[in-house]
Amino acid sequence: MELDFEAILTTLRQSSLYRKLPNSDESSLYQFHSNDYLNLARHDDLAKMAALAINEHGFGSTGSRLLSGNYALLESLEHSLADFLGMEQVLVFNSGFQLNAGVIPTLYGEGDLILADKYCHASLLDGMQLSQATMKRFKHNDMNHLKLLLENHRCHFKRCLLVTESLFSMDGDIAPLDTLQQFTDDYDVDFMVDEAHAIGVLGDQGRGLCSQFGIRPTYLVGTFGKAFGTFGAFIATSREICDYLVNRCRAFIYTTALPVPVIAATKQALVLIQSMDSQRKQLRDLSVYFMQMMSEKGYGVLGEYHILSLLWPGNESLLDRYRALQEVGVNVSAVRYPTVSKGKERFRFSLKSSHTKADIDYVVKQF
Repeated sequence: MELDFEAILTTLRQSSLYRKLPNSDESSLYQFHSNDYLNLARHDDLAKMAALAINEHGFGSTGSRLLSGNYALLESLEHSLADFLGMEQVLVFNSGFQLNAGVIPTLYGEGDLILADKYCHASLLDGMQLSQATMKRFKHNDMNHLKLLLENHRCHFKRCLLVTESLFSMDGDIAPLDTLQQFTDDYDVDFMVDEAHAIGVLGDQGRGLCSQFGIRPTYLVGTFGKAFGTFGAFIATSREICDYLVNRCRAFIYTTALPVPVIAATKQALVLIQSMDSQRKQLRDLSVYFMQMMSEKGYGVLGEYHILSLLWPGNESLLDRYRALQEVGVNVSAVRYPTVSKGKERFRFSLKSSHTKADIDYVVKQF
């Protein structure tokens, strides 16, 4: 039976679920939808290093890392990241989605148990489902529910993985990493922490929340497409596991490596990030100010740091206000159901260190 694509698309349009790609060249004056938290994506130093790499190597990597794409610069980035994070080894992937969807099924499978926070990113969820392991999701940051699942199910499986984000990408709150670490020790569980939105921004020199709280996960996952301002992702873990992934992870083996100029820019971003304490403080101060200004207008916002959400229930209502905001030069993410639960539709504000209090005043004034 063939799918009636037009009928499906018509239904999506009628129910305010239709998605359309925006034109990012049409920049609004007030941009609060970007993950470029430290404003590095257009940094001159990154552009210079990328240009030097193009002159020396060209643009394309020309093949997978097991063929012609494993440049010395890429291995140098992995070594630098491992030192930065205090982990044994790092392996770079082409994107966060590719990593999460590919690594989990490589390491876990039928007969294993995976426990994951209900609000984990879609890429993590897809990886768990592809693994064919038994999956249980605990209520968001609910340690009592997690403990109940561990007590009821852990004993029936030889291997178990606990998955969480450190700073959650939608609600902007943080996981109780110390309690989660204790559970992994008590119940003999592997621990995966996705630090995509925390690396570069939180912790000493931007090392993330695991570093800040002294957590040593089995797997620490991060991306370059956010605070680093470039593209790609990485997993930090043991040398043995990295070696296993090189030999067994299809998502790593059968894909062309990242272009060398991207790697060069990322390596420079890692250098810069370690000396950006003033930008991190600015970002924190702006977050507090945003919450304060919204509170004075009678709005409560979700989040604790640079990801802040204002609930605006109903897809249609959300889109109406979104269009109105665009007309006055404000670009913010309008997150609809089914990305979030019904009734939890929202505006998701991503703050950048380049924002000012005047920017925030203008945006808040529109509500």
